[in-house]
Amino acid sequence: MRSAFLLVLSVLLAACASNPPFAPSPTASNQASVAAEVSSVPVESAAGAFSDGRHVVGQDVQPGTYRALSTQTTGSDTCYWERRSGTQGTDDEVIANSAGVGPRVVTIESSDVLFVSAGCSSWSPDLSSLPGPFGDGVWIVGTDIPPGRYVADGGSLCYWQRLSSFGGTADSDIQNGTPDDPAAVDIAPTDRGFSSSRCGEWRPV
Repeated sequence: MRSAFLLVLSVLLAACASNPPFAPSPTASNQASVAAEVSSVPVESAAGAFSDGRHVVGQDVQPGTYRALSTQTTGSDTCYWERRSGTQGTDDEVIANSAGVGPRVVTIESSDVLFVSAGCSSWSPDLSSLPGPFGDGVWIVGTDIPPGRYVADGGSLCYWQRLSSFGGTADSDIQNGTPDDPAAVDIAPTDRGFSSSRCGEWRPV
């Protein structure tokens, strides 16, 4: 009887040893290892957002459409970005570029090799509607501004563009406005975006 009891007890002890009911508390070395792994994962990548700098597409940033979260609304400090086809830094690698104040929007293509920006602070995939006023910057039609006819004070330095995309290439330009006083534009429901520089605040008519 005693030998049978000892046999059952030894089986139970062996089962508990191979399948502990509770995980052991992490040691200091385990905690340090986990902390190192977490800190090695860029927070920017996890959130889909990234800051100014030189970024490899598909590695540092993913293709997609992004908005610059923090840019100057006036003055000479501008957000500048480039889409590049290579890493050598030559002029012929520039696929498209753009500069300006106010909110900015760009679409990075999967075929791009590098994306470079300066003075833009940070970029985010969050394309939620921005509050007014509707002035300098790049705006998403149907999200930030509804289609319709708009007028602005204009002036000799006023320049605007109706956009079919945010890639910054010449074929994304549906229509552009030369200096005029006042400036007026009809934004169509099929327009993807609208860009304005030094025109003042746009008002619906």
